[in-house]
Amino acid sequence: MVRPLSGKSADPQAATDARECQRAQVLAPAPMERGTKVTVVKQKGLKYRISPFPKSSVGNNMVARLYSFVLLLLLSNPGLSARAAITVGSWTAIYKGVEYTTGSADAAEPVLQQVKALRINLLHQDISFLTTPSNGGASEETNARKASTFLSTHGVQVAINANFYNPGALFQSDGQPKDLEGLAISQGNLVSPQETDPVANRGQVLLLTQSNEASFANTINNPISLTGVYNAVAGDARVLLHGNAGVAPGGERHPRTAVGVSQDGRYLTMITIDGRQPGFSEGATLFELSEWLIRFGAYEGVALDGGGSTTMVRSDGQGGATVLNSPIGAGAFGNSSGERYNGNHLGVFAADGSLPPIGDIAVEQGASDLDLTWSTEPGYNYVLLEKSSLQDEAWSTNAISLAAESNITVTVSADQSNAFYRVTSE
Repeated sequence: MVRPLSGKSADPQAATDARECQRAQVLAPAPMERGTKVTVVKQKGLKYRISPFPKSSVGNNMVARLYSFVLLLLLSNPGLSARAAITVGSWTAIYKGVEYTTGSADAAEPVLQQVKALRINLLHQDISFLTTPSNGGASEETNARKASTFLSTHGVQVAINANFYNPGALFQSDGQPKDLEGLAISQGNLVSPQETDPVANRGQVLLLTQSNEASFANTINNPISLTGVYNAVAGDARVLLHGNAGVAPGGERHPRTAVGVSQDGRYLTMITIDGRQPGFSEGATLFELSEWLIRFGAYEGVALDGGGSTTMVRSDGQGGATVLNSPIGAGAFGNSSGERYNGNHLGVFAADGSLPPIGDIAVEQGASDLDLTWSTEPGYNYVLLEKSSLQDEAWSTNAISLAAESNITVTVSADQSNAFYRVTSE
């Protein structure tokens, strides 16, 4: 039991969600302010961990609904827990407003699949987007770049490939002009017009306003208004429609790239599925792509260019890029291991996600309760967890969540034997 000094009770699931959401390594110290005190009913042998995670912009009452889709999925679908062949990892904050995780399927599912996913908080004040800009009047519309080059050139923190494009004579030609297929808008500038021809089939578009409101539209035989659209990319299949697959099962498996949006419009999810790599990852059908979007919390989704174009990158923190997936688009014919020079990308600007250290710890033990006090930093929530012994690898997830002062989320659950307190940030 926990008695917060002030604040309202939050959703009980927040304990699990907060624990699962934060696994990022502390990169640098930050100025701290003492200011969090929580009274815990005394129980012998409590072992505590306090960890920070980026504060929800809508307050503590929403924390439970914002993190750990995997755990929520297993709780609502107990049968999934027995399917060890499908693995979906926990979200890890890598920048403010950006989380990363992975997924996999073994050969019983029915093929090997390696999946990478990014989740972008569209309500976070530090988030903005960029697609490949126009080449400024040269031939075609854009100049081809590797995703890693796009990221380092423009300073975005994460990026994926986007539109289909006319590859021309060679795939591997840095800076070669490319003609994009379907709508592309880069920070308010039209790069490629919307596609209305059903034969071309490039009319499924993701639209983003300057305030990061996301929506999907179909431009085939139905030109749409572009008023207010600040960034846009196009794909070929609406694979996820109102929470259900928008395509039929079956079809060929290829490497895939897709974008999805959560039902409440809060999160944009980007995923890549590697393929054409026997023994590692064999790709996905469009239907399987929709299933992966659902697993990562999307409600609507569109498939972008895939195959050898499929790439996901993040900043390495030193001006370069780290490739997160295993692309196969290198070589003159675009079918060798490595990155391809793609015609369009979707990148995300985000602030550094370094976590503050936990400091200034104080534990006051009374006759019937404990007062725990630690330092806090504006812009972060903190979660308090426990486990039964130092030898246990897992911290408790069966916890009660209450909001404390300064919008701090605190989580406590009962434990056993040996008075010991461990407070770390991780």
